[in-house]
Amino acid sequence: MIEAVDIVSLHTPRTRETYRILDADRLARMKPGSFVVNVSRPELVDEAALVAGIESGHLSGAALDVFENRNGINEKLLALAEANKVVLTAHMASATLEARIEMGEAVIVNIRAFMDGHQPPHLVLPDASHGLKRAEPRA
Repeated sequence: MIEAVDIVSLHTPRTRETYRILDADRLARMKPGSFVVNVSRPELVDEAALVAGIESGHLSGAALDVFENRNGINEKLLALAEANKVVLTAHMASATLEARIEMGEAVIVNIRAFMDGHQPPHLVLPDASHGLKRAEPRA
């Protein structure tokens, strides 16, 4: 299917199965002139292969909200942005009022469940839940 679409947009967590889901091979198989959008996690895309695909003209561009190098953006991505081939944003895909309210409410639900002695429904590391114990109140 990747050979037939104009845009591949990633909205998934980083797992063993999604790590480098867009690797050099998949990027090369994408339809010529297509675009990549990644608003999820940087580890989903082979950034060097993406840059190469855009520089070669095989891919028309990308929109990225996350980057492999958390200490700075790849110079080649910056150059592509200046050439209007790439749109770069500051990991703000969830920066809507509705999303932030929902995130806050999820935190409250997790705290209440934990304080009531139940497993919180939104565990970041579900495999670590076996050691989850509610703290006893201080005297």
